[in-house]
Parts: sequence; structure tokens; C-alpha cells
Amino acid sequence: MDEEELYNTMMERVRNYAYLMRLDKPIGTLLLLWPTLCALLLASEASVDMKTIWLFCLGAFFARSMGCVINDFFDKDIDSKVLRTSQRPIASGKVSSIEALILFSFLSIPSIWILFQLNELSIYMGLGAALLILLYPLAKRFLAIPQTILGLAFSFGIPIAFASQDNLSLITWVIFLANFLWVVAYDTVYGMIDAADDEKLDIGNSARYFGRRKEKWVFLLGLAHLFIYFFVGLSLNLDLSFFFFLSLCFGIVFFQNFQINLGLRQIYLSIFKGNNWIGVFLFFGILFGF
Repeated sequence: MDEEELYNTMMERVRNYAYLMRLDKPIGTLLLLWPTLCALLLASEASVDMKTIWLFCLGAFFARSMGCVINDFFDKDIDSKVLRTSQRPIASGKVSSIEALILFSFLSIPSIWILFQLNELSIYMGLGAALLILLYPLAKRFLAIPQTILGLAFSFGIPIAFASQDNLSLITWVIFLANFLWVVAYDTVYGMIDAADDEKLDIGNSARYFGRRKEKWVFLLGLAHLFIYFFVGLSLNLDLSFFFFLSLCFGIVFFQNFQINLGLRQIYLSIFKGNNWIGVFLFFGILFGF
């Protein structure tokens, strides 16, 4: 093998690892990150230092990347039977299971380093989050609504953020609950893309579980998420700018409800991605609300 062939082979392998980590699809990292940053702002009354913000940004990136790798490792046999996921690196044979485990191990090194920059309570919380990351890929095999485990995993950055500011309180768990409901809502939309395949394979999926009421449940869970934030804003005496941004979030939820009820499978992914704007508006609402 000459140098050019070696280079091309290495670059192809790097690209496959990048696809395995979903570097081409940052929406998952963003949906994990925004609630965590919101929690940091709430815990510190919008006075958190930049070092901590960067640590949590990196933490969200590595945690999500690890989650994608281990999810594809456990789901390789399922992914190969679903059209949308059949070309994922492990399912298609472009990355071996051993390579995936090695990549997961490498990603865990910076994740552990980041965690140990925080206080002791945050470290314990982070270990709990790691357990959920490992558990989620298996959940769809024995839970009708595996999104409940994803909801816990994607919400665990919230208590870690509050713990890092030595400010665990009732608000922590109220926000945790709100985010949990939001995750179940938007991942139900995502699950609607593969609902037919999941039914054939008898795989748990909230879109299957909710059945013909799934659109209504997505709407109600999305509203519940925002109403909880509304009452949190009132209890913390956040100013009108918070409620302005929150009203934009309500607008998104109502528009998404209209889109979902069109019943067009091809727009479910764009609806799912649109939840990023809810995270953005909540973040800026809290930032300017103090």
C-alpha cells in the first residue's frame, strides 16, 4: 500500500468514527447542552464563570458522543434491519465492534477528566449519568417507553450543574422534571420516524405506546415543560425578558403541534430539530431574566 492509499484509508476510518459519534448531527449535543446551561444560570443567578461553562459544553459533547457509540454498539443487529439506520458505521460493517469499544474508551478519558474538575457531589452525579448512558440502548428491549431512560439521561446535566454551584434545591428537581417531560416529547416525535419498523421488530418506542394519541401527548408534554418553567420564573422573580423568550417557546410548541397533526412522516425530523430553538430561547430568557 503506497502513501496515498494509506492516507485515504486512514481518512475513511476517521470519517467513519466521526459518523459513529454523530459529528455530522450536532442536534443531540445541543439538546443535551441547553438545559444544562440553563441549570447553570439558574443555580448561579447568571453569574457562573466561563471556565465552568466551557467544562459543561465539552462534557455535553463527549457524553453525547459516548452515548451514540455505545448505542450503535448494542443496536447493530437492529440498525441493520431498519432502512434509516442500516448505513450506520457498525451496522454496515465499516466499523467493527472492537473498534467501537476502543473509541468509547478513548472518549471516556476526557469525560472523566472534565468530571473531576468539578466538586465531589458533581462527580457522584456524573457517575449516575454514565450508568444511564449505558442503560438506554438496552431499555428499548424491555421497556415500552425507553424514552423514559433517555429523559433521565438527558436531564442529568441539570443536577450536576446545580451541584457544581453547591446549590442543590427543590428548583433543581422541578427543572429536572420539566426537562424529562420535554425529552420524552421530542424523542416521541423522533420515534415516529421509525414507528413502523419498531413495531415489526417489537422494539419499545413511545410513539408506538401512545398510538393514535401520540400527537396529543407530544403537545401536552411540551406544554407541561414550559408551564413548569413559567412557574419557576415566577418563583425566582425573573423579569419580563424571561417571559418574552418563554412566549416564543410556547409559539414553537403550538406550531409543532400543527405540523405533527399534518401526519407527514417526512417533516418529523425537522420538527424534532426545531426543539433546539426552545433550548436557545430558554437559555437567553434566563440569562436576561436575572
